[in-house]
Amino acid sequence: MNPSSGRGKGKKIIPSLIRFIEKQKLPYELKVLPSQSLEHLLQLTRENQNADILIAVGGDSTFYFVLNEALKHGFAGKFGFLGAGTSNDIARVTNTLTPSQMIQALLYDSFIPYDLIELSFSGNSVFVAGQWNVGLGAKVNQLASRYYAKEKFWHLPETLWGISAIYKASQENPLQGRLFQGQNVIWEGESSICLCSNIPYWAGGKQFNPVGNPNDGLAEFIIMPKLSFLAAIYRMLKAGSNWYFQKSKTRFFSVDSFTLQLNQETIIQADGEIIGKAKNIQGKIHRCKIQLLALSK
Repeated sequence: MNPSSGRGKGKKIIPSLIRFIEKQKLPYELKVLPSQSLEHLLQLTRENQNADILIAVGGDSTFYFVLNEALKHGFAGKFGFLGAGTSNDIARVTNTLTPSQMIQALLYDSFIPYDLIELSFSGNSVFVAGQWNVGLGAKVNQLASRYYAKEKFWHLPETLWGISAIYKASQENPLQGRLFQGQNVIWEGESSICLCSNIPYWAGGKQFNPVGNPNDGLAEFIIMPKLSFLAAIYRMLKAGSNWYFQKSKTRFFSVDSFTLQLNQETIIQADGEIIGKAKNIQGKIHRCKIQLLALSK
């Protein structure tokens, strides 16, 4: 678990998590392992490859790192994610946003088959459980992370960080690109945000993907046109509404594999983490790649 996630939310959740574990008679022996750094988190993941279940506690990026480190080293067990970060979009899908929900799912031994998006770019290959994007969204994440790193800003509402980051990112030129499925070009043009999502949610529970389903073997590209600062804010406010789905000029494509070619090298954000830069990004969907702890709603 990542104690620093969610501006310290991860650390605050430890006592209640331990209390719930002690209170319930679980069919598992649970170990709570707080990490001291990213490298320590990866080390803990490697040291527990024989576990039946690896549960990441933190933000979406905590799950991203645990998932990829475990799969890289041949982990054959199941996964879980307790959302204790800022967005927790993956945990919204699995309904594991609180310690009680996670413990309840363990009591029921409740898991779902879960797709993963495999991304290949610049010699790298990673798995993504939630979504990845290029353009304004990735730039906003990068800028907001810089604010987060300065503790003097911690007292400010996260909304202010986001608005400031959106304003700065919206001043940059939109991307030019082409999206292929196989040999066919399914989109070509200009875009401020190019999002590929395995789930309905993005940016802290905003419903950007109306058909997002993590076990249908497909991911959706949500491609937004050139956006001004006010237009970007308006889309955030309208996400999930009929206006967003029908009148926003946003393009939707469902794919099981893809190649995205861009006119310039740009940063890539995946599940809340900046993971690299590339001009050409290839991907495919691995259907039901993992079993993920989930509580029925």
